[in-house]
Amino acid sequence: MTSHKLANYLRAYRKRSGLSQSEVAYLLGCKNGNQVSRYERRTHMPPLRTALAFQVALDTPLSELYAGTYESVAKQVTARGRSLAVKIQTRSVKRGQSLISYKLQWLAEHCIPQLFEKTNLMLQPNEKRILAIDLRSRSFGFAVFEGPTRLLDWESKVSGRELTSHDSCQREVSCING
Repeated sequence: MTSHKLANYLRAYRKRSGLSQSEVAYLLGCKNGNQVSRYERRTHMPPLRTALAFQVALDTPLSELYAGTYESVAKQVTARGRSLAVKIQTRSVKRGQSLISYKLQWLAEHCIPQLFEKTNLMLQPNEKRILAIDLRSRSFGFAVFEGPTRLLDWESKVSGRELTSHDSCQREVSCING
């Protein structure tokens, strides 16, 4: 079950700190507590400097203070990351193949974390996750190995389609093993 997050939790963290709106306003450099009230009620989004001041004043990361907004932005970036990965893969480039691989690796690890989520929680010390990128077939994915040859899990994406069928898995294992 997915829980709905509020756009921000400024009021909750301010209350937890024991500070009044006017005291927080003073820390932020605002004239009075009315501006803090508008931010707490989500009628205005603070500028970056004020948001960073909230982080310092309430000793809480922005991703927690603005949990709902952060979640929404993260979903949008992830969707755009997938789209960008497909665009990068479909480009016809004569030079810079290693740069394309680096970009896809970055996107997979930082902007499209769901690609690895299901294996990150289950990796044991003797297991190794490998990102595989095949630029010719416009696909990328991951594989989890135990030791040098035992394939535990894998997932592959081809131009946005997910390949996870058992038949495909058997073909991949046979290709890897010989």
